[in-house]
Amino acid sequence: MRDDNAVPIRAVLFDWGETLGPVVSERGMAAMRREDIFGQDVLAAATKHLLGGPDPGLAELARPGWEPPAQAWRETTAHDLLRTCYRIAGRTWPADPVQQRGLVLRQHLYLLAAMRAAPGAADVLAALHDQGLRLGLVSNAFWGVDVIRAMLDRDGLLPHLDVALCSSAVGVRKPHPAIYRAALDGLGVEPAETVFVGDRLLEDVAGPRRLGMHAILTHQFRQEGLPERGLACPDAVIRHFRELPALLHDWPSGRAPAAT
Repeated sequence: MRDDNAVPIRAVLFDWGETLGPVVSERGMAAMRREDIFGQDVLAAATKHLLGGPDPGLAELARPGWEPPAQAWRETTAHDLLRTCYRIAGRTWPADPVQQRGLVLRQHLYLLAAMRAAPGAADVLAALHDQGLRLGLVSNAFWGVDVIRAMLDRDGLLPHLDVALCSSAVGVRKPHPAIYRAALDGLGVEPAETVFVGDRLLEDVAGPRRLGMHAILTHQFRQEGLPERGLACPDAVIRHFRELPALLHDWPSGRAPAAT
């Protein structure tokens, strides 16, 4: 758990979708070819086949001394997920690696269209960098990290990020502690020196706080109800990411502002 001794904040880690910009599924679906779209039943079956489940929840995460089992919060890749979708749907998966790569790249059309940084996001990251903070991104995404970085660059975010990690590269998803630790190591900071900003209580509040980070919940694009206490209770709540520079500038050393 977090130790609230007076430790200056040196870094901020961000979630991506619904934090730095909205996820517009309709826009993503419209960008894809009809033959490249799988139903939710196929996607769910493929995910269960590859990852098993169900994963542990908040009750396990909040239990003192509990450690995740080896199979908890595993991640797959876009290639493996698509290949499994083809098998479940009764389609023929090509043997040619070039054709396989082409099919995976076509799936990226959804991501490219559905996820864009909101106006002003790059300006907020620049302002935080100007305050001397190191910045990173930690996203649950089975897409290739090269595609993620290209999108961040397209939206003007990548130049302000010292670290950009996605779960497909690490092998586990938030709230597994390993993905947070990889980001912290990349930034060269300790948990108590770091604030995590995201829209989900389990992955972006409870997971970071269990490791010793502070957590800010954003309600700009997605809203989860607030618990009154416990591991999933954020240190602060914002309604627009433009609130962050002032909030973090005034953040008392080692003490988080009350959630609002």
